[in-house]
Parts: sequence; structure tokens; C-alpha cells
Amino acid sequence: MQRIVSFDGDLEEAVPTQSVVLKLEDEIDLSRGEMLVSPAFPATVSRHFAAMVVWLNEKPMQLNHSYLLKHAGRQVKAKATRIRFRIDVNHLAEHAADELEMNGIALAEFESTAPLFFDPYKQNRTTGSFILIDALTNATVGGAMIREDLSHGRGGDLQEAQPFGEERAGAVTPEERSLRHGHGPAIFSVKGSGEFGERLERALFERGFEVVLLKSNELPSGSLLPILRSHWRAGAVIVYVSEAEAKEQQRVLEEVAGKHLFEILATEKDGELEKALHGAMALAETLRVADGRPGNAKADGNAHI
Repeated sequence: MQRIVSFDGDLEEAVPTQSVVLKLEDEIDLSRGEMLVSPAFPATVSRHFAAMVVWLNEKPMQLNHSYLLKHAGRQVKAKATRIRFRIDVNHLAEHAADELEMNGIALAEFESTAPLFFDPYKQNRTTGSFILIDALTNATVGGAMIREDLSHGRGGDLQEAQPFGEERAGAVTPEERSLRHGHGPAIFSVKGSGEFGERLERALFERGFEVVLLKSNELPSGSLLPILRSHWRAGAVIVYVSEAEAKEQQRVLEEVAGKHLFEILATEKDGELEKALHGAMALAETLRVADGRPGNAKADGNAHI
């Protein structure tokens, strides 16, 4: 952070209810719903989490039904995949359930289409809570308090998920990142169309992939290799757009991605762009984590579309 600017001048710190402008040290693409956090206290990033839900609608909460989830300034689609137990408010007993009636309270497990950036409710009520909205009526149907992250428990018993506050020893491994994201890393090399690259990024993002778009004409000379390695280590799916063939560029892409380099020629012919998009998404699905391991693309060497 470089400066905190207010109407009355620069501030040393800002507190709730103040209107300020933040000037950052680096150029970062931030939009509504994004979150700035301290490196010392990072938020949890996950699509799979458990939350205590209070249901507010006459129509019961149903498993695997899509709702709109509003969390802080973001809105994504989400579904309840499991109800661990419903609470009997009269006796505070826990009972098995597969749906939740109006005014019911339950601990449920959720999966969202895009990652949330959250803290447990007991630590932060703002980033640890969300509401559920019916997409058809726009009515608020439920409120929830996040209890724990479940992303590392995918492929196993979700009840064995590591609770907040317990830290594992050692550096974060590529396998752990893949489990967190729900997929392994890859590079989609798009030739000829920056607009297609943006469409592909959006399609991947909407399906829950950690994706970043890079354009060759926007990167400083000689920076391609370190930038690709940085995103690769973070477990991201990279959409790299270039207008022309370059042997050195190709060598760098192959060095980083290996067999998970997918080359796409985006032409303007009728139907070709849609065909390329569908082919790219099919390849992306092979990256999903299955049985605790990232999927492997069914291709010998680099795949071409």
C-alpha cells in the first residue's frame, strides 16, 4: 500500500464508515467483489466449505439445487451438497436430514461455481457469512455462517477436513494446490485472437477454474518464463494469447507446461471459434481432481485444436 487518501488528505489508517481511496504500490486489476488482505493474515480461498444455515423460505432447501450465493461484494452460484445434521431448537439435539424446512437450522456442506475468499465466522462476521437467493424470485431464502474449508478433503471423507487454525508443516505442495483449486495447472496457447482468449478465460472462470489471461503484446521483453512459472506454481490455468509464431516463445511454453500445453488456433471462419471453445473446455475438464489426484489430459504430447 502506498497511500490512503481521504477528502481531508492522506491518512495513516482507515476505519469502518470512512470513505477513502487506496493507492497501491503495483498495478493490480481490482473490481467490485475483490478483496485486499494483509500478507500476514490471508483469507481462505475455496469452492467447498461447511456452514451453519438458517432457512427462511417456505420451500425447503434442497440438496444439489442451484442458488445464488452473495458473499461480501461478490455473487456466485452455489449448491448444498450434503446436510450433516439438522438442529432441534427445542432440545438442541442433532438429527439426520436431506432437506431443511422454513426456520430450520442445519450444518451443511456447499460447493460454489467460483472460489470464495473467506474467514470462519467466529473470526470475521463479514467475510465469514453469506446469504442464499432464489434465482427465479430474487428472494433471500437463507443466511449462513461459514465454519470450515473443505477443499483439501475432496476425494475423501469431508468430515475429516482440516479445521481452521491447524497448520500443516512444510511448504505447500503442487498436489495440495490442485486439491484446493479442484484442478491441475495447464497452459492454453491461443494463436490469433485476443477476443477469443477473453471468451475462453470467462468460460473457464465461470466453471470454477483458477484462470489467468496473459497477452504476449502486454508482457515486458524477457518476462514470459518467470511469469508463467509463477502462475504455474500457484496452480493456475493460463490462457496465453499471441498473434504470431515464435520458436523461443514455443520453447518456453513447452518447458513450463509439458504435456499440459494445449494449442488453439482461433480463426474467424463460421463455426470454428465455437468448435475451438468447446474443444478447449473438454480439455479443461481433464484437469479436474479425481480421487485426490489431478486429472491427466488424454493426449500424447501437446494437444492441438
